Amino acid sequence: GLVRVGKVCVDMSKRRLEAPGKINLASGILEYVAVGEGGKRHESLLWLDVRPLHFQVGLILLGLHEGDGSVRLWLRVGGEVRPVEQFVWDREKKAEMPIAPWKFVGSTVHDGRFIADDTKSLVATVPDPSAILSTTVERGIPYRGELGFEVHTARTPPVGSDATLIAVVAPGAPPSGDRPLCPEKAK
Repeated sequence: GLVRVGKVCVDMSKRRLEAPGKINLASGILEYVAVGEGGKRHESLLWLDVRPLHFQVGLILLGLHEGDGSVRLWLRVGGEVRPVEQFVWDREKKAEMPIAPWKFVGSTVHDGRFIADDTKSLVATVPDPSAILSTTVERGIPYRGELGFEVHTARTPPVGSDATLIAVVAPGAPPSGDRPLCPEKAK
């Protein structure tokens, strides 16, 4: 069935989560695929209009546990759905980021506060203990030579374009042009 957690939509039968947002960068170094409002937007491809706790709860509802590396990420922009890696450039390999699963690391609670709600770190391409998802393709810190990732400028839509991050948990089928889970705007 379909469950809404804040602005995050979860389809249990499709093993899929959708989170609305916008393209945040058209060029530059990336340490994140996605952050929440108030996160490290100067290093993130997307900003998502969701509370980080809701994003994590949605993933847990899909059966994820800390360390699960069974998440694939997709991006819906302008009605087209593509793997998120197609929007990320691997600086070391001088190619698109390889398509690979993403790991659920899960943010934690410290002194009664959910850490990702403070940092707004959602999907990281560098080690970040407060992030909720992390890449399994490690390329180092991007500020050290030609390591890490950057925006794939030839593929990325203009800043401010509406975008939906889609997380699919194996064995869920990849989204293939199907309609958004929650097409109407969440209140």
